[in-house]
Amino acid sequence: MASFLPRDPRYSDPDRPIIVHSMTLRPIPNRTRAELANAIGEYFEAVELAQDVNAAAVVGFLDEMLAAGSTLQGIEAAWVDLEFFVAYLESYPTSRRLDELEPWEYSRFLFDFLTKEVYEPLADETARKREVLSTVVAFLGYLERQADLSGTQAAEQALSKIFRTQEPREIPRPPMRAGELLGFLNGPNTGVPHRITVSDLWLALARDAEFDGKWKQVIDYLESTPGLPGQAQKVEAVKRLASILMQDELDPIALMGETRVTQELVDRARKFFYGESA
Repeated sequence: MASFLPRDPRYSDPDRPIIVHSMTLRPIPNRTRAELANAIGEYFEAVELAQDVNAAAVVGFLDEMLAAGSTLQGIEAAWVDLEFFVAYLESYPTSRRLDELEPWEYSRFLFDFLTKEVYEPLADETARKREVLSTVVAFLGYLERQADLSGTQAAEQALSKIFRTQEPREIPRPPMRAGELLGFLNGPNTGVPHRITVSDLWLALARDAEFDGKWKQVIDYLESTPGLPGQAQKVEAVKRLASILMQDELDPIALMGETRVTQELVDRARKFFYGESA
């Protein structure tokens, strides 16, 4: 078993997992189907996911593999692949459903999580990457057949794009959207995992660029300009962020890392703050 821990216990961002459980890196030989099903059930008892992926669905998929002629060794290997995927979903939280994930997120699963965070020994091999993602696509297909998923197009598109050439290619992340979940700031004093969106990040960047880094100045400005688009929502968000800073000494910019705060992001933050299209 291998344990994977956050690099910094104070915060996490889309490139830094916040919750990672001990995982099985190799199939366990000579385990019965019942023993495997019990182990999967125990694993899911400790997992918290926004997506509706559960032990029953995984076991149902593996049973379908057995019925189609797979061996116990084969379903053990498939569970290892799915365990990687479930850990990825938990480690990179999003409020979107499983069928709302985008192709770049499956790319991040392979190239960032599997290779850099899990340290799967074979993850750098093209065949291993294809195998893992193919298992995920097959599992999503099972969920679709069970009417638990509306479609598998994004995962299939990712599989096609990544392995279109001899050398696997990453799918770049598109520009961030205002309401997109950025990550969680885990409060050391309150014990609260503070949910942070891209909008929160843009407000913090605008604070630093326009208001000397002071939330009080941001609040004063917003309350003096009631005609600003989204003014009431921004006031509420800023007061919440100021409270997080006061209570837990945490700031949304921590989720980005200094090297990733680009001028482009600052410009988009200004546009968002003043009500222009970001």
